[in-house]
Amino acid sequence: CMLVSINLEKFEIPSHELEYANELFMAVFDIIILFSLSSSRHAGKRSDSEDNYKTWFTLFISMLVACIQLGVYNLSGWTVEGGHTLSHGEKAAHYLEFTFNIISASILYWFTMDNRHCAIKRLQQLMY
Repeated sequence: CMLVSINLEKFEIPSHELEYANELFMAVFDIIILFSLSSSRHAGKRSDSEDNYKTWFTLFISMLVACIQLGVYNLSGWTVEGGHTLSHGEKAAHYLEFTFNIISASILYWFTMDNRHCAIKRLQQLMY
């Protein structure tokens, strides 16, 4: 945001590249959070293979969307208009970005609610 605020024409492409690369790192953190959630759900009992498949599927989709949007932005072709270089895939990459952010926000919400549930349970154990 700061790069675009300084000079939109000069920093538009690098800011998009930085944003989409950041989403790859966000996907890695989503993986860590989901594994934490998965392991806490199965503590003390046998792992349910259906839950493991759902976790792996969600992780795969999240990482796939992050990689595809980077590819769509960079590999859809470029046009020079009025001295500005524009990507043909920018609009589609933004749609993929919104999809990725919805998945990532859902994972973070699940993590937050799981921790809230654990905190309430521990608080009840202490108080009662």
